[in-house]
Amino acid sequence: MQDVGEETADSLGEIAVEEDTGALYWIENGFKERRIVRGGFDGGDRSVIHRTDEFLLRIALDPAERMIYYNASNGLVGAGIRRIGFEGGQVELVLEREVGDIAVDGRGGRVYWVQEGAIGEYGTNIWWAALDGSDPKPIIHHPFDHYTTGIVLDPAMGKIYWATVDYRDTHAQIVQRANLDGSGIEPVTTANPGLDDWPVFLSIDPAARQLYWVNGEDGEFYRVSLDGGEAELLFEDPGPYGPFGLAVLASEPKAPSFRRGDGDGDGVITVTDPIATLGALFLGGAQLGCADAADANDDGAVDLSDAVAMLTYLFLGGFDIPLPGPIDCGADPGPPFDDLGCEAYAACSP
Repeated sequence: MQDVGEETADSLGEIAVEEDTGALYWIENGFKERRIVRGGFDGGDRSVIHRTDEFLLRIALDPAERMIYYNASNGLVGAGIRRIGFEGGQVELVLEREVGDIAVDGRGGRVYWVQEGAIGEYGTNIWWAALDGSDPKPIIHHPFDHYTTGIVLDPAMGKIYWATVDYRDTHAQIVQRANLDGSGIEPVTTANPGLDDWPVFLSIDPAARQLYWVNGEDGEFYRVSLDGGEAELLFEDPGPYGPFGLAVLASEPKAPSFRRGDGDGDGVITVTDPIATLGALFLGGAQLGCADAADANDDGAVDLSDAVAMLTYLFLGGFDIPLPGPIDCGADPGPPFDDLGCEAYAACSP
């Protein structure tokens, strides 16, 4: 990393937040150089992560592997997707093609992007590939010319959201969602019919289950429930240029992290876990510190069926532990959402 230095950016680009470390990342496209910068949420303690002569477009973060993904262009030609560590270092080429918005699911091992359809194919596609760019393929097609402008992921719920404009019919902003593999496309909301607006820069507040986006032409900020409904216009900032990015911090403290099936909370899945659950239920044993972890079958209750599920998983191979588990720590993704809670689970503490 390097000091920010004296040059002032001609334009600021997209922003992204990493809540666990309290860091804000953003793009600066200056006259002499372009760079990715990191600072605190208050804009202080700034340092340059990467300098380049390419024009920087979008960024996305993979906190699991501590990597920044970004796309760039060389003049009028897209230079593809690159990645670099949170602390800088060597740049890796992920994909060499012209792409639009990008998103990353680090735990799921996928990078997503928007790309115009093949020659003669009206519309745009949303693609995915492995994090290293291998095995790329389109998973969603849109028949709206090149106006699929923003994507965002909700990995905990297994969904991808995107925004576009219906230039064939209503000329409204459209937000839709699908499963992370592109199946199960559903409408989420529409806004501003007849105005040919440009929806872009999607961001999610998973705690409040809200999706935010910006109309890039008129600077109108919207939000809608992740499950759909009427879009709410929050405010308008019709500056001469921009806005050029949007990032939303969670509105509530992050849900506790645990491994499902680890009833005794020691960080590993063994026969001691169903024993601990049975002891707490029937033998007056120690109370479970993380009921969510003991709820092995994720039915919203801790009972005998959870011990049976764990014994089946351990010895008969006939049960798959629902997320989060059994390897990676994570919050309860729901649904169903329950009130079991997780008061103490040191194995997943940062």
